[in-house]
Amino acid sequence: GDLEAVKDLMGKEYARLRELDIPVETEILAGEPAEELVRHAAEIKARALVLASSGNRTAERGPHGVTSGRVVRSATVPVIVVRDPEAFRAWAWRGSSLRLVVGVDLTHTCDVALRWAADLERSANCELILGHVYWPIAESIRLGVHRPPDAAETRAEVESFLMRDLRKHVRETLGADHGRVVLRAEYGPPGLYL
Repeated sequence: GDLEAVKDLMGKEYARLRELDIPVETEILAGEPAEELVRHAAEIKARALVLASSGNRTAERGPHGVTSGRVVRSATVPVIVVRDPEAFRAWAWRGSSLRLVVGVDLTHTCDVALRWAADLERSANCELILGHVYWPIAESIRLGVHRPPDAAETRAEVESFLMRDLRKHVRETLGADHGRVVLRAEYGPPGLYL
């Protein structure tokens, strides 16, 4: 039944990738998908996990779906969730540039993601965009900008400080300026806007 269909699909994909001289190993894991993927990635010391988004997105499940959402929250390596495979196909098979958006902040976790993305950028045809979503009121208070947070001049001043701090952090983390930094003022979880 289902297991035979999965084996058949994996066999066809294995053959296609081997024809392109891409080294491939196949493994069928049994158990809860997110737990098994995270466990297996740790066991084989994977540098990243790439998953397809199921498309089953709801408010309760989050922006990716049940399995990919659980993997994102529990994996100890970077996770790329592919919603539309065309960008990857164009990059892998036609030499197009892959646009990578990395959510940046001033945390150690962000530093790990930045280094990983910069490594990928150096070894492949990638465009690195560094995105930061901020809450205007909180950043105005944190930065000591004491004007109404809705005012255009307040937003410009806050964004100037944020841009300075983020660029400095990226330089210190990677040893040079990397990528284009994009700021976005929003209310709510940053993951919804990146």
